[in-house]
Amino acid sequence: MKVLLRASWCLLAALVLLPGTGRASCTATVYCSVAGIYCSGTSTCNSGPDWVQCDNQARIYCPICAESVQCCDGSSRWCSGYVSCSYGSDSVTCDGTTHYCLDCPNYGSTGLDEFLKKLGSPAAEPARQGL
Repeated sequence: MKVLLRASWCLLAALVLLPGTGRASCTATVYCSVAGIYCSGTSTCNSGPDWVQCDNQARIYCPICAESVQCCDGSSRWCSGYVSCSYGSDSVTCDGTTHYCLDCPNYGSTGLDEFLKKLGSPAAEPARQGL
């Protein structure tokens, strides 16, 4: 009987000392027209046609717009917004927050071609990547 009682206390202590043990976990995902949204929770996850919500936190709604731009170094910048989205030759701006491309050496028509060749990328005009 003492062994069973000790084993019960050890199991109870493990459940208390190890957070997340014995708890359910969940995720909620919605694929919007411009981006996917998701959340993860420990107990409840719900979703609607344009929102997700986990563990009674604030709802996350689908953004209304998104923009992306291909940078001269081969990387890209992307953002989504709830109010506004715009793009420039080396940046994207969503809801007033701008994400810039890194500066490329010798940025210009001939310098860019040489830089892309060194990267092993085909020379391409910097173009907006539509979503």
